[in-house]
Amino acid sequence: MTKQLVTLSVLVLITWIVFAEVRHFDFVTIDDGLYVTENRHVQQGLNAHSIRWCFAPQAANWSPLTWLSLMLDVELFGVDARAFHFTNLLLHTANVLLLFSCLYRWTGAAGQSAFVAALFAVHPLHVESVAWIAARKDVLSTFFGLLALAAYGRYARSLKRCWYLTALVMFVLSLMSKQMLVTLPFLLLLLDYWPLGRTPPDELNERCKPSPRIANADSVDAEAATLTLWQPWRRLLLEKVPFLAISVLFCVAALLAQHQGRAMPSIARFSITTRLLNAILVYGTYLKRTIWPSGLAVYYPHPGDALLRTEVAAVALLLVALSTAAIVQWRKRPFLLVGWLWYLGTLVPVIGIVQVGAQQMADRYTYVPLIGIFIAVSWSVPSLAVVRPWRRNALPYVAALVLMAYMTVARDQTSHWKDSSTLFEHALAVTGENAVVHNNLGVFEAKHHRIREAIHHFRAAVAIDAEFVRAHFNLGTALCSQREYQQGADHFRKVLEIQPNFAHAHFNLANALSALGRYSEAIPHFQTALQIDRNLVGAPSLLAKALREQSQANEAMRQFEKDKHKSPDTIRK
Repeated sequence: MTKQLVTLSVLVLITWIVFAEVRHFDFVTIDDGLYVTENRHVQQGLNAHSIRWCFAPQAANWSPLTWLSLMLDVELFGVDARAFHFTNLLLHTANVLLLFSCLYRWTGAAGQSAFVAALFAVHPLHVESVAWIAARKDVLSTFFGLLALAAYGRYARSLKRCWYLTALVMFVLSLMSKQMLVTLPFLLLLLDYWPLGRTPPDELNERCKPSPRIANADSVDAEAATLTLWQPWRRLLLEKVPFLAISVLFCVAALLAQHQGRAMPSIARFSITTRLLNAILVYGTYLKRTIWPSGLAVYYPHPGDALLRTEVAAVALLLVALSTAAIVQWRKRPFLLVGWLWYLGTLVPVIGIVQVGAQQMADRYTYVPLIGIFIAVSWSVPSLAVVRPWRRNALPYVAALVLMAYMTVARDQTSHWKDSSTLFEHALAVTGENAVVHNNLGVFEAKHHRIREAIHHFRAAVAIDAEFVRAHFNLGTALCSQREYQQGADHFRKVLEIQPNFAHAHFNLANALSALGRYSEAIPHFQTALQIDRNLVGAPSLLAKALREQSQANEAMRQFEKDKHKSPDTIRK
């Protein structure tokens, strides 16, 4: 017990050495506004109205527990970036301890379990999930997912129904935070094989050897014997049916939320072939950055059809080779196959075949999948070194050096998250031409009233991606704030070519046209904006003004009465 407490203490210590500074970080302008700083529901804290709001699809996701956790932070500490960061850090620390506890309980191997947990704690690819407030859903869903695995492990040992039900409940809570772990039924089957050993390979082989009696039996007896041989697998598969049903329900909910939130690019932008090729490439890229974590950034632009087929082919060959090696070793080193399949399987929801957003990949997507790689390495290396005592004795020192190297890189990567300017300047330095990063730098500059600098970044964004709706909208808004109404109107028109039902773009275009004295052109856009969003503050009164200018006094009075209790805006941001 004392050794376990020491191990847990060391895991907490190295986690906080890397991440303790996040407690002093600010919000960033990529999604933190959507989740906290510009979200009036979250800023209200916990009340009946905000809780109801949580259970509807929001931000192209259905993650009510994530919203509730953010509201709880507001309720306890107010809208304070330090509090949100501190909660993320606490959840990550809890995940580290849970991961160690699960592996140690299942295997009894303290050293390997501690190394997996330590790698999970400090790997640079995990910085994004901890240091980004909007990534609360990653650490929270993993927390409940690990609790589900822990409960399932208890069930596997005791077969007590209460642990099975606990695992189901924790699984639901995980998916209510984020639908990342929809592959958990698959993980449970892997754990049944190793380390839980519910169908050990040797036992399965013995069961599959037909006895002389069976060999000479009639066909009915032989069929009955075959069914008996597969009885353990049948029982294990049946256990997973409720988990699988829950996964299917949450997959449907996620797809509906993403479709409703317009977060899924069309096939026209990323064809099925492009998505499949990118998925293969990304599997290899994550592996490379697991070993050598350089060039990490908050956003990686999707290369689209510019993918190099030769590079994809090389990665595909590597994946086939590694899969073959894991399969060949399935009896001697079952942990190698389990770890490799853990990595391949848990990445499936975020590998880009069902594309969400426009990014090629994201560091945060590796938060759970890399556990599989860490397991495969942590158990395979000692098994290879056992024949040479000097190698076995050197392992703790090698492990310490590896952890120190990763901690150094992770601390440096964490420092980039202290504010928007630092984060996005680093991303530009790493990724080069990056429309999304330029747009977010523009938003940051505009919030600090540096409009000319903001316009520079918005122009860079639309130069890189001419179809980038949000950058065109932001550029139009910034230009209009500088009284460059004609240029602003041109960008709002571009927005509406791509997304005709963008109410605020209609509203801003109408205001820009009104500022130019072109009221007859402005009126239809005011009217369209109100048809799309009847609660658009200021739109009726500004429409009334435009109608008065066109000598339509009666209609103007009717619009004014609609909006007399609302304060008009001019350019919607």
